Amino acid sequence: VEYADYNSQAKLGDGFTGLRYHYTAGSPNVPTDKALVAEEDANRIIVSETVGNQYIVGQQISIGTNIGSHNVATNRTITAKEAYSENGVTGTAIYFDGVAADIAVDYALYNSAQKTGSTDSLGMRSGTPGLAKTSGVIYRGIENIFGNVWTWVDGINIKNNEVFVCYNPAQYQSSLFESPYVSVGTMASAEGYLKEVGYNANHPLITYPKEVGGEASTYISDYYYTDSGADRDRALFVGGSWYYGARAGLWYWLTNSAPSGTYINVGARLLKYQ
Repeated sequence: VEYADYNSQAKLGDGFTGLRYHYTAGSPNVPTDKALVAEEDANRIIVSETVGNQYIVGQQISIGTNIGSHNVATNRTITAKEAYSENGVTGTAIYFDGVAADIAVDYALYNSAQKTGSTDSLGMRSGTPGLAKTSGVIYRGIENIFGNVWTWVDGINIKNNEVFVCYNPAQYQSSLFESPYVSVGTMASAEGYLKEVGYNANHPLITYPKEVGGEASTYISDYYYTDSGADRDRALFVGGSWYYGARAGLWYWLTNSAPSGTYINVGARLLKYQ
């Protein structure tokens, strides 16, 4: 209503949605951004110049034996970059803070969750301060309302695409589908870009993906992931993360994960109740 538009990225900015998290097509564990040189006790990783150009000083990165494993160096800040040429290898040296790490050839480099504070220069103004897809967004004081990491939404449980909501934070509990949780409606059984959101007059603050169809430029322009036909408990993540591109946004729902699932690109906001 405020912007007369369903495309939240078009009105606020892309958010952290175009950062590097690249793997070989068809092989999710085979990175495209990988170390060219082995070094012990290093605070740098040597990559090709093409790869190095994709990373910006100040960004957060992780390094793993496979992409997403973050078992070598986790959530480090890039402190500097410089050209590298030794022993027949040319590329870019990316320096990072924190404890030194042992880097082996072909270790994976990728962006990870970005630090908060990227929109501080805007104060309480909504929008983005920087570059498309590599800067955060803020909406009325809420930083990264979409993008950066998927946000776990507590108080909503899903089973067989039916949405259950609890209004008392003191009674939040995963995998509960009875009082104090109440059913507010049933989501679409197929995934895709949103065409219609559900509405229940008895629960006017709650909307959910009711129907999908069309392309990103049509209808609401945010994507919806589900677990079609699965009779199991599921959690709700919203917003998209740092490499989801145009699919991210205010209405981007992911509902195919069990509450027990943990992922490198899922986080949560602080919750205060009295």
